[in-house]
Amino acid sequence: MNSRITLILAFVMVLFAVFYFWDSGKIQKEKKHSEEMSKVFTLTFDDIDGLSILRKDELLNFSRKRCVWEMTSPQEQPVSSERIETLLNVALTMKKEESKTDLTGELSEYGLKKPFIIVTVRAGEKEETLSLGRTDYTGYSYYARKDGLLKVFTVSNTGISDFLAPLDSYIENSAMLINPDDVTELEIKNDKGYFKAVKRNDIWSVLIGNIKWKAEQPVAFDIDSGKVADYLYALKAVRFQGKPAEKPKNASNGKYIKISGEACSDKLELLPLKGGDYLLTTSARNKTIALQDKKAAELFSVSFDAFKNNRILDIRPSLVFGMDIATPGAEVKLKRKRGVWLRKDDSFAQGANSLLWKLESLQKNEVLDSAKLASQGKVTITLRDGDDKTITSLAIDKYAKGYAVTINGIVYKSDARELYSMALGAVENK
Repeated sequence: MNSRITLILAFVMVLFAVFYFWDSGKIQKEKKHSEEMSKVFTLTFDDIDGLSILRKDELLNFSRKRCVWEMTSPQEQPVSSERIETLLNVALTMKKEESKTDLTGELSEYGLKKPFIIVTVRAGEKEETLSLGRTDYTGYSYYARKDGLLKVFTVSNTGISDFLAPLDSYIENSAMLINPDDVTELEIKNDKGYFKAVKRNDIWSVLIGNIKWKAEQPVAFDIDSGKVADYLYALKAVRFQGKPAEKPKNASNGKYIKISGEACSDKLELLPLKGGDYLLTTSARNKTIALQDKKAAELFSVSFDAFKNNRILDIRPSLVFGMDIATPGAEVKLKRKRGVWLRKDDSFAQGANSLLWKLESLQKNEVLDSAKLASQGKVTITLRDGDDKTITSLAIDKYAKGYAVTINGIVYKSDARELYSMALGAVENK
């Protein structure tokens, strides 16, 4: 009897679990369907290649060629891709709020007989249009209708003001049309040499070294990602302003900078002219101008040394799983487990992450003669990987005039005061 009751109860519980998961899945599907139905636009961001904004008596048309947006009317101009993408994000995140019944009569009471904005997005031959009328009684939403249908709903006023921005605010005057954060390849050629760098996981590395090295095989090592980012933003700040000019035929001995992203690339070429002026050509615009900006011209003369990594250690903190810190009289061994630094007794090693990041940021200064240094204190740090193998080891010496870091037999003067104190603290608190 007890066994039969147990079986019945088990069967009921199984049925309940099946119903629960089936019902949860159904609710999730209905929720997803409801969210999809509430969207105003159904086209996807990556597919959209055209945008039109009709406001009062002004019609703005934009089209995308690869990853660069251009204005096609009322004038032909490159425009800020970031500005257009902001508009698209506003449009694609719009959701229908309160819906009205089908209308067969006058639209004027909703301000839709003469909409104050009409937004059209295109993807190839497909297009969707949204008309916006007056605000509703709350003042926070607009009456709207889509594709000319006689069905009115409301949408939030969030971001609508972006569609009313002055015409000039859309125009892109930068010589470099690609967003610096989207650049994944950088190629530079000038009289100081040639090199190409790539970005992977936000870290820039050189693939091809200076042409004067005559390296037959690609070389891969990290360069200073911060310096590359600063350079790209300085390049972005160069204004494409000057008199239109013709590029001389067979002119290929100039300096150039090639930048590439996932979807597009641009090549900026600088040709020197007599009198100290230059011609600047960009492939994305397919135009040439006379450039008189001397500081901008200096960006084309940058050498590989401008991006060199001056860090003493070329390490990735995420790959370090062990740290041995020693002074002449004591030693502590730390291990990282599941993202937490622990001591030998599994107690928490406070400050270990900060010590590691401080170590990673150490910069080279002048090389010192170790024979002339009188050490007043020494700390040795050994870094280990996940297999407990040594990655690298270095020593920090305190001497009368500052601090020195020794690695691979070379002694560098370095501002290691804070790191030295942190390492001493880790040993003393073992």
